[in-house]
Amino acid sequence: MHARVPGVTAGLGYAFSLGLVQLNVSGSLGYQYFSLQPTIPANGPDKSSLTFVPQVQVHVPFGEGFYLSGIGSYAVGQGSYWSWARLGIPLLSILHFGPEVIPSGGRNYQIRQYGAFVDAALPAAWNITVEGGLQQQQGLPDVGYAALSLSKEF
Repeated sequence: MHARVPGVTAGLGYAFSLGLVQLNVSGSLGYQYFSLQPTIPANGPDKSSLTFVPQVQVHVPFGEGFYLSGIGSYAVGQGSYWSWARLGIPLLSILHFGPEVIPSGGRNYQIRQYGAFVDAALPAAWNITVEGGLQQQQGLPDVGYAALSLSKEF
C-alpha cells in the first residue's frame, strides 16, 4: 500500500492571564487530500478533509512552586481529541517533576498514556523536559513511551 496525504494548516492564537492563571486559546484550519494505492473500499476515508481544531492551554501555579498545566484540543471533522495534564512538583528552584496523563482518541481508537516527567529551566530562557511512561491502546499490548524536548521562551 502507498499513501500520500499532502495538506496545509494555518492557525491563530491568543495568550493572556487571569490573575496567576495563564491561558492560551487558539484554533487552526487545515485541508488534507488523501491518495491511497490500492484504493480503499467505500467505507474508507474520504478523498479530502477540512478540519477545524480549537485548543485551550492552561497553566495554574499554586503553593510554593507547584503547578497544574494542561492542553485540550478537538479536531472537528475528524472527530478526534488530544489532551495532556501535568502536576509540577518543585524539586529545586529550576527543577520540577511529577505525574502526567495524555488521553487521546477518535471515532475508532482510544489511547491513554500514564507517566512522569522531569523539567529543568536552563540559562537564557531555555527549558529541557524528559518524560516517559506506559501507553495503553485498545486492542494492542501496552508499550512504553519516552520523549525529550528542548524549548526556548521569547
